[in-house]
Amino acid sequence: MERLHYIWYLCALNALLGAVGKEIYSTMNKPKRIDFSRCLANIHEDLDIPSGAKCIIAAVDNNLPEVIAEQNAAILRKGSKKTKPAYLKMYTGNNKTSKPDFKTRYVL
Repeated sequence: MERLHYIWYLCALNALLGAVGKEIYSTMNKPKRIDFSRCLANIHEDLDIPSGAKCIIAAVDNNLPEVIAEQNAAILRKGSKKTKPAYLKMYTGNNKTSKPDFKTRYVL
C-alpha cells in the first residue's frame, strides 16, 4: 500500500510539472517550442521527474540546446535500451515493507 501511495505522489508531481511546462510552452516562440518538445521527447521513462524538471529549467534559462545535446550524448553512451524506472529504483529492497531511499541521487 505504501508503494502505491508513493507512485501516486510521483504521478501528482509529474502532473504539476506538466502544468508548469504547459504554461511555459504557451509563452514560447516556435523554435523554442520545437526544442522544448525535443527535450521532453528524449525522456524514456513515464515518471522521470528529474529529466522533465531539467527540461523546464532549461527552457526558463534558455539552455535547451545544451540539455538536448547532453541527452543525446547520454543516449549514445547508454543506448536507447529502457531500464527499470527510477521511481522503482528508489526502493532499496524487494519486500513490501522497504522504504524509499530519498537520499540517493540519480544522475541522468
